[in-house]
Amino acid sequence: MPPPPQQQSFPQPAASSSSPSSFPGGGGGASSAAAAITVFGELELRQVKSIGHTPLSPPAPIGPTTIAYVSGNSINFLDISKLKQRLTGVGGGDDGDDGGDAVSPLKPIVVPSQVSAFATLPRESVLAYSERGATRVAVVKWPGGASALPAGVSALQADPYDTTLLSLAFSFDGKYLVALGGIPSFRITLWDWKSNTPLLTSAPNECPACFISFNPANSRQFCTSGGGGDIKFWKVDVRYRSCGLKAVEGSTFTPLDPISAEPPALASILERLLSVDLSADPSKSHALNAAVDSLASLSSTSSSYSSLDAPIDFTSSLLLTPLAHAWMPNNAVVNTWETGDLVTVYSTSDKTRRILSDDEGAGKKCVAVGKDFLALGGEDGVLRYVRLNGEMLQETPISPGDAIVSLAFMPDYKEIVITTRTKSIFLASAIAPSATAVAPFGLVLRVHASKIAGLALFRVDNTLAIARENGCIDICDAELTRILYSWKLPSDTTPITAVAASPFAPVLAVATAAGVVRIFDTAGVGIGAGQPKLVWRDRLFDGAVKRLLFDPTGHYLAVQLDGNSHVCLLQLRDKPALLGYIAAHAAIMSIKWDLEVIDEDSTVDEASAVKLALFTLTHDLGKTFFSRYNVPIDHSIKPNSLDPLALSETLFPAISYRVSEIVDDFCPIPTDVAAASESFLALCSDKKLKIFGVQSSRNYDEATNSVLFGSPLVEYHEHEKPNGTLHLSLSRDWLLSRCPDGRVTVRSLLEPDKPAVLSAHDPFHGGARHVAASRDTRFIYTAGDADGLLRVYEWRSVLSSNRRAWTEATATADALVAAQDQIVAADVAALAAIEDHADVGDPPDEVCALRRRGGNVVVESKSEDEVGTSDAIKVEIFEKIESIRNRIVETMERNETIPQLEQLQKDDFVLDFAESDRLNGEADATVHSVKTSIEEENMKKRVLRNRIKKECWDSMDVIGQSIKSFRPDPVTAKTIEVQNYSIRKRESADLDLISKIQVLRRSQMIVAENRKQQKKSLTAEVAVADEPVESPMIAETPVLPPPPPEAPSGTKHLLYENSELITHERRRMQILLLSEVSHETKVEFNSKFKDFVKIKKEEMAKIEEKNDRIQTILGELQIQEAMFHPALDDDEVPERIIEVLDSEVKVEKFISAEERKRLEEKRLQEEERLRAQQSDNSRERALMMMMGGKLEDRTEENEKEELVRPEWMNKPKEEMSEEERKLLKEFEKKMATFKEEQEKYRKALETELRKLQGTIQEICDAFDQKLKDLFEAKLKTDQTIYQNELNVIKLLRSSLLGEGDEPRELQLNTLLDDLKSEKTKCAAETPELKKEVERAREEYDAAVKRDKEIERQFKKEFSANDSIFETMYRLFKRRQPEKAPRSDDTNPAVDSAVLSPFEMVEKTLASAQDDTPIPALSYDLDVVAAAAAAGTDATAALPVDLFHQLCEHRDRKIAAEADMRRAAHRLSEVQGLLQAVSDDHDRIKRDADRAARDLAAFAEYRLQAMHNLDGLFQLKQGQVEVPQAPVVTDYSDAALIHRTVVERLNDSIVALGQAKVEALKEMKEYRKGIHALEWENKMLDFQAEDLVIRTRDIQLLRVTKQMQEYIRGGDERKQTTEVAALEKRAEYSQKAHGHKIDERRKTVTKYQRKIRDSEAANSVLAAQLADLERDVADRARIHEVQAKKHGGAPGHPGAPQPSSSSGGGAGSAALREIVTRRRLVDLAKSQAQDIAILREEVERLRLRTYPAFPARAAAAAAAPTGGAHVVLPGVPMAAGAAGAGQGAGVRTA
Repeated sequence: MPPPPQQQSFPQPAASSSSPSSFPGGGGGASSAAAAITVFGELELRQVKSIGHTPLSPPAPIGPTTIAYVSGNSINFLDISKLKQRLTGVGGGDDGDDGGDAVSPLKPIVVPSQVSAFATLPRESVLAYSERGATRVAVVKWPGGASALPAGVSALQADPYDTTLLSLAFSFDGKYLVALGGIPSFRITLWDWKSNTPLLTSAPNECPACFISFNPANSRQFCTSGGGGDIKFWKVDVRYRSCGLKAVEGSTFTPLDPISAEPPALASILERLLSVDLSADPSKSHALNAAVDSLASLSSTSSSYSSLDAPIDFTSSLLLTPLAHAWMPNNAVVNTWETGDLVTVYSTSDKTRRILSDDEGAGKKCVAVGKDFLALGGEDGVLRYVRLNGEMLQETPISPGDAIVSLAFMPDYKEIVITTRTKSIFLASAIAPSATAVAPFGLVLRVHASKIAGLALFRVDNTLAIARENGCIDICDAELTRILYSWKLPSDTTPITAVAASPFAPVLAVATAAGVVRIFDTAGVGIGAGQPKLVWRDRLFDGAVKRLLFDPTGHYLAVQLDGNSHVCLLQLRDKPALLGYIAAHAAIMSIKWDLEVIDEDSTVDEASAVKLALFTLTHDLGKTFFSRYNVPIDHSIKPNSLDPLALSETLFPAISYRVSEIVDDFCPIPTDVAAASESFLALCSDKKLKIFGVQSSRNYDEATNSVLFGSPLVEYHEHEKPNGTLHLSLSRDWLLSRCPDGRVTVRSLLEPDKPAVLSAHDPFHGGARHVAASRDTRFIYTAGDADGLLRVYEWRSVLSSNRRAWTEATATADALVAAQDQIVAADVAALAAIEDHADVGDPPDEVCALRRRGGNVVVESKSEDEVGTSDAIKVEIFEKIESIRNRIVETMERNETIPQLEQLQKDDFVLDFAESDRLNGEADATVHSVKTSIEEENMKKRVLRNRIKKECWDSMDVIGQSIKSFRPDPVTAKTIEVQNYSIRKRESADLDLISKIQVLRRSQMIVAENRKQQKKSLTAEVAVADEPVESPMIAETPVLPPPPPEAPSGTKHLLYENSELITHERRRMQILLLSEVSHETKVEFNSKFKDFVKIKKEEMAKIEEKNDRIQTILGELQIQEAMFHPALDDDEVPERIIEVLDSEVKVEKFISAEERKRLEEKRLQEEERLRAQQSDNSRERALMMMMGGKLEDRTEENEKEELVRPEWMNKPKEEMSEEERKLLKEFEKKMATFKEEQEKYRKALETELRKLQGTIQEICDAFDQKLKDLFEAKLKTDQTIYQNELNVIKLLRSSLLGEGDEPRELQLNTLLDDLKSEKTKCAAETPELKKEVERAREEYDAAVKRDKEIERQFKKEFSANDSIFETMYRLFKRRQPEKAPRSDDTNPAVDSAVLSPFEMVEKTLASAQDDTPIPALSYDLDVVAAAAAAGTDATAALPVDLFHQLCEHRDRKIAAEADMRRAAHRLSEVQGLLQAVSDDHDRIKRDADRAARDLAAFAEYRLQAMHNLDGLFQLKQGQVEVPQAPVVTDYSDAALIHRTVVERLNDSIVALGQAKVEALKEMKEYRKGIHALEWENKMLDFQAEDLVIRTRDIQLLRVTKQMQEYIRGGDERKQTTEVAALEKRAEYSQKAHGHKIDERRKTVTKYQRKIRDSEAANSVLAAQLADLERDVADRARIHEVQAKKHGGAPGHPGAPQPSSSSGGGAGSAALREIVTRRRLVDLAKSQAQDIAILREEVERLRLRTYPAFPARAAAAAAAPTGGAHVVLPGVPMAAGAAGAGQGAGVRTA
């Protein structure tokens, strides 16, 4: 077990109680119970109301040292002043300190429902919040919770169209409040909250968002982000009598991730372009234009950026989600992204700039802006300070592994508030971050990440145990002010599911999801005397434990399994042990104990005084059963003889109660308050609390031993959701119910009709999960499900009678516990005798107790004789069963050996026919189920097959098919493959549309042709009219019109020319016509392909015919050669894909009995038919008689027959007769002739074989050549189709871009109209504003005049007193008290105005809001100060009445000055509005001019776009001189030039080039000669100079002895000398090294001695320091006494002086000065020591070089003889002793 820790305190308020206020200041959650319970008062929330954090809104500072955070339906406040001092003070606390006493809870604000959003205004200590499901915003002051809105206004009402409010924000100057709504429209509402003026009531955000914030530098600009939407900027347009909201222009696209994202493909971008609805957002047309223009360059886009400041283009980006944002002083926001790997600065421009990319996967998710740095928090739990250029300043691990989700600076920007994903809150220092140190931080609020698994109250010491699913267990006091002890189960333990505490012993039972139950002894926990001890552990079930329940006497523990019909019983007295289990008829839903006191005066036997019962709740056939099991207290429970764990013989249902409805939970009513003999409180599935009781004996059924409950006696509407639970208090007089709806009801059993209803937890997060009550029911504890909140409720007594009744109830509960001290002491003694067990976690292979069946479980209630008897009975029964089994097996084996007629059937050996039928039935059912499942699976597959076949096969008009060549291509060594075009069947609507388009196009062409003919005829008529008229007598020959030309087939001739595609309608028709042309091209090629398929089959038939003959020839020649057998591939026969051959089925086919029977009948019929045919077959008989059973010609066989040499021809010729010799000769002649014929026949066959093989090769080559031609035709067809598709894409692009032209034009016209209307409004407001300015100027002039008049009156009235006039005038002009001089120890570097990034804004606000009240004059102090300033002593000369007159004139002067300031402010405000309206008028005029220009430019753009068309041209490769791009070349600025022009230009260039080459050759030859002469001259000069230098060196060379020796005898002697010198030097080095080691050892010894001396000196200084501290404390007390004695008069030495802002004052400054001086002294000492060591080392090195050691000798001679002067390091010496003691000082250091 872990050692007992120190007492920990909850990070929530704990000491004083508070009463919740009503809305808007915060209403108590229990306000509905005020009139419900009148005996003990109403139930309300204490100050320690809610333990936990609900991060719907991040924590925010409400003051300089106060943090506010949401905890369910309350807003908690924490005072962190001590923690701030610890972080910023000298020698602060350790990093990561958990706060402890440094964080103090304050009074919370409680509201009726969950707080969905809140915002703070620290400058004014104002808080705004909203509740879930409402769009009202309450603005309250803190502390106190009083409304900050104008009188009569309870809350600000936002647009009710949205379901709730997601975010609130105050402007930096505190003037405005903005609210962001939720789904469906995310509307924005803006108020001037101080005057309750709604400026904007309904402004949709147009995209999802969850966070809104004001620009600190501009209170009329705010930004929204998060929630899966984009970042949007908004500007508030405030007018004279109106207000509007405008979206600041900026890109609405989200930037592409430059690290991991890849450029999207052409198809995906085209799909995005096709899916854009330009009618909804016309502004996207230009973005689409840019996106389409960038299609060509997408594939070449680099995946990384070389510079962090590189701009990110939004046009072709993938959609990501921005998260949190923070404003910067330059009107931009810095934001993080959903992926967490990018931090960008986003402004109102179209580009954004990346600051920092994530190379290590830190996952930055939140950001805050400091003075010149950014604070970033990420998934790794590390706080990073980063400069704006990406430079890392500091990294501080706050909570490793726990992601940081929000950051917020304190008002002074010295600390930053950090929130993690586990809802914990930290405070870190933000002063001067650097990379060399880690920022100090402290824990403000620790929140457990795991859910609360259960609450258990110890009745004896009134403490509460809190168990969490992750295995953590905390034991706290009743008021939850501190944690007495905390420990955790082993790491491999499954989640905790239940916890319970014994009512009479310090025993805690804990159960887990693995069915393991642990019992801990908690005696002594909380006072530091002990720690929890594991006294029992076992795994009872294989499943999770649902509930643990101690009986009221503390004898037993009931363990209920989740979803099982078993309940285990454990005994707890003396020693915990498992008794056994109770098995119910159905799954047990709940269990409850009931204790009935029979004889209260019985002191002999406890078993006779009380009656203990266990009730179980089960469901069966829509009914509920309450089964009662009478449990003896004397442990006389006997198990079953066959199953030691089954308690059915002792514990059986004594009686059952039946209810005709479903009950979720129940509770038996104690007999002392029950109206009937047996009564139950039942929480039914209809969400009502009902009381059932036995009203008559007629309801009892003796056959089933059950009682039927009729209608309920009483029912109450309890909850809004089902699945609630009931809990009875320890005093058995209070009933608590909790439900997933979040409500907890508390009712007295004496007055159940007066409940107290608590809205404890959020129903959207699972509501209330656990509820418990203290020993005297003074405190009610509730725990939520998903919200993780723990709440404490307390009874509040208002009347004195109520308080007296409550005191009596508490005393009664305490007296009852005190009366049971003996029982508690006995239980504690018994637990102390049990040894501590080692906890092993929850191993998965552990066998549960119910499966062991008593093998490892000792039932201690049995005697040894009883155990031995039961074991003997079991052994005897098992032996009998085994004997019977052996006899049956032997009989069956003998039955197999006897004759078949004497054998018995297997069914005759069956003893248990019912079991045999059951097993056969189970087998048949299993077979049937498996067969059914297989059939269902096959049916699913058939359905999928039919669906796929319908969509992919039946829907195709032409199936995809290919043709492959017979042999590989000799060049590429690959088989040529040509595929056809798969064509899908077209719908009738598509065909009708195509036909309509074709008819329309033909009609257009006919009309165009007619117009052309009419134009020609008109031209001809004009020409005829100009010719002379011929004689009318000449007969006119009639001219017949030419016959109409035959209409070409197909659609290609219907295409428009490129110059005709000037309208969108024609472009759409051209798209359809091009698609039809492509389709016709595919159909035409498919017809050729089909013919080729027939040709290949014919060629294959020819090859097979040749192969048959080749096979015959090979057989005759008796040789083996590989033959070419062509076959069609699966791609060439697409029908094979839907056909399944028997060879493809690799598994054995299952044949059912019906199928086998059918096949057998078919086989017998076939055999009968063959037998009938063979009985009388005339055809076979004739064949055998006429041709020997063969139809082949036998002449060839006769020729092939070989001559057989008789045996007699093998004997020698001498032994043959003449006849035989003659026959032998004839045979040999025949043999020679036969061999010659055979050879001729073989050669003929070989020739035919080669010819046939050549023919096959020719067939294959011819077909392959044709297929190659078809392949080339396919390439040309593909080219045509691709060209058409490219034309379609270009036309589609132009159509899409053109579709937004009309909305764009409409938008420009609308904008122009709006600007005109705004211009009219501005023109109408200008005269009114001018009049308002004139009125304000008149008021200001009047105020100035009054002010001057008052001053003139003062001078006139007091000018007679010349001696004191100067003093009085100073007093008359005094407005502010004398400011104390600024202390020298104040550090201006850490001032909040300096640390704030919005320093200028804060100074502006401070100067504008300087409304400090002017204090009244003091006759004693101010008069003396003024007289001293004037240099006179006018105290006595200034009478009191004159002083009062002076005060009256001064008050009038102050009032006049205030009026003048107000008038000036009003004048400046109105002038500002006039200037703003004037500026708006000018801006509107400029915008109108720009809109008119844009409209004209857009009209020009539409005209150009209509006629600027794209065309496709085919050019040869050599004729394209434009530089080619990697993917698609841009020919927008290219020009088509005729070939002859290029050729002429090339000829001219070649001629000029040849002439230039010739000229260059001549110049080269000429310069070559010049360079050769110059080089030769330089070479000769260098040679002459070298010779001169050599001659001079030889002349000046000095011949030394060494040179002479070397000339005479070589270099051998020199080498020997050098070797000797090196050996001496090595020996000297060894000696010097040893000497150096000795000196170092001496130095170490000196240091050790010095350390001991320093430690002794430190101990002496420590003792002196303690004495000094006591003296200082005494001095402080004396100082306080003196201050109290003198009344704290200002200026008195004992009076308290005003402290600095940091709280330390002069004392802190002196302390810092002492610490600083001490550090400097230590630094000087250490540096002096280093200098001494270095000086000694220099001296040693110098002495090693010179063997005379003069310095050491000189130092020794200079040393004084009388004694050595010891010089401390770092302490300066006198000038006279410095030189004498220098050597000793150095050596001492």
